[in-house]
Amino acid sequence: MVTKKQIKKKVNKVTATAKKKTASAVKAVKKAAAPKIKAAKKTTARVAAKVKKTAVRMAEDAKVAAAPVVKKARRATGNALISAGKAIR
Repeated sequence: MVTKKQIKKKVNKVTATAKKKTASAVKAVKKAAAPKIKAAKKTTARVAAKVKKTAVRMAEDAKVAAAPVVKKARRATGNALISAGKAIR
């Protein structure tokens, strides 16, 4: 006659073993994948840096390209103000 207690004990033992095995398997997988994960992180960082640099360069180029336009606009504004002042006088 197998008692309930015996069954429970056996079940607990089996589950404990399974848990241990699963944990060790997970550890092994993580260990195996570690260099790949590290490399991926590095690549991501590198790509991000490149993108950032490009964006900065583009912004600077845009600034340089816009400079004469801004200058003209400023001058036009100033001239308009002056002529408005003259018209009022």
